[in-house]
Amino acid sequence: MSSKWRHQAILGLSAFLLTFLFSMFNNTWITALLWAAIGFLLFFILGSVIRLVIHQSISKQQLNTRECLKVEKTPEVETLANDNIENPMNDTSFHAVPLDALHGGEKTKTKAP
Repeated sequence: MSSKWRHQAILGLSAFLLTFLFSMFNNTWITALLWAAIGFLLFFILGSVIRLVIHQSISKQQLNTRECLKVEKTPEVETLANDNIENPMNDTSFHAVPLDALHGGEKTKTKAP
């Protein structure tokens, strides 16, 4: 938590110093201090909003990747897996294809030596 505040505080303090230094030459020190305080608040709040938006987009992307990687086992899949183990010939994903159909109907004879 401290690192979040530290980054925003550094951004706000740099805005404070730059605004105070550039405003000091054209205004009184009280006016320069007021403008510097406003600059600090604006940059601190702007840093908070940007950090929040980045955090939300990163966490949404991580949530989407977790949902894509999440695999649920349904009861239907379990019964198919159990059927295949008990009776491997009833596998629905395998269909027997004759070799003749694969080679365009050509019959090849192998000669035994």
